[in-house]
Amino acid sequence: MKPDPRQSAPPGRGSRGLAAPQPVTRTVQQTAPAARLLRDIRGRLEANIDPAYLDKIRNLVPTESTVLGVRVPVIRALAKAFVAEHPEVDLEAAFSLYDACCVRPCREEMLFAQAVLERFRRKFDRGLWPRVNRWIDAIDNWEVCDQL
Repeated sequence: MKPDPRQSAPPGRGSRGLAAPQPVTRTVQQTAPAARLLRDIRGRLEANIDPAYLDKIRNLVPTESTVLGVRVPVIRALAKAFVAEHPEVDLEAAFSLYDACCVRPCREEMLFAQAVLERFRRKFDRGLWPRVNRWIDAIDNWEVCDQL
């Protein structure tokens, strides 16, 4: 019986001697600057809660995440104003902001962070996908997934 070549490959190598795929790291951490921005964002969102919309969106978008009840057009307008008021928010800060949103997922915060990220879409490249991949476990509904 011939030995299985995959078992005779060096550790960490596949049957053809190629490096085995590394496990995806999905640990998301919250930095202090991102946490400060997130507190500012939460205040803006809470000032725009629509109780009637909250009931509607809870039925429309099943999620385990926190839902505040802010309409998407309002979230986008708030994000646009936020970016204008915070010129220090660059692509890296936008990614850190989304990381912060994933620690304790909230529908509106994640949609807000996506709207901020959208402002930098021309700067996206393949090297950023591992960072996006870390957010997968925090996304638990179709709306946030579709927006991303």
